[in-house]
Amino acid sequence: MSIGETDFYDVKSEKRGIKTAVGMSLEMTGFILYNKNRMKRKKLKIERQVWIK
Repeated sequence: MSIGETDFYDVKSEKRGIKTAVGMSLEMTGFILYNKNRMKRKKLKIERQVWIK
């Protein structure tokens, strides 16, 4: 293996790592937003039930 090859591999794996990190963070934010919306809906349902009563 020459030095150039190892450098190329390191850059490639680094980029892949960044991509996976970004993807994971995006998934996490999406999950958090989804849960927030679910909580809002639950609150609205509870409020509606109380209001009906």
